[in-house]
Amino acid sequence: MMAITEWQIELLFKEWKSFNNLKRFVTRLEHMVRGLIEASLLSLLVKRFMGRVAQ
Repeated sequence: MMAITEWQIELLFKEWKSFNNLKRFVTRLEHMVRGLIEASLLSLLVKRFMGRVAQ
């Protein structure tokens, strides 16, 4: 199992924020915000997976 360092987590969040432009939400509904966050995380995971498969 690979050990994840705090720095790797910081880089992941930085990539996540820049990839999905998560600066402001158009809604204040909690379930909508949660759905947007989950969808953006899923899209980042798919992007990373596709990058690894392409190598």
